[in-house]
Amino acid sequence: MTLAILAAALDGMDQKLEPPSPVKGSCYDQGYPNVVANLQDALRLFETSDWITTILPLLFREAFINCKRQELSVFQNQITDLEIETYRDRI
Repeated sequence: MTLAILAAALDGMDQKLEPPSPVKGSCYDQGYPNVVANLQDALRLFETSDWITTILPLLFREAFINCKRQELSVFQNQITDLEIETYRDRI
């Protein structure tokens, strides 16, 4: 995804956008509107991004999306230690 980062930087320069101030600490805790909290939301935004279609070929986007969907499925089917500790004595 280095290509996407570099393309975003170039796009910002082409549009003469002013970069924001550097983030100190966790951007998730500071209310930035463009930062998603989970892989599922990030994947949904990636899939529907018109801008991404201008920089990445269709075959790559499809392969990437399928790979991330499979990864997400693996993550979602894992039982965490917290779940085990919380529900072990209740079931």
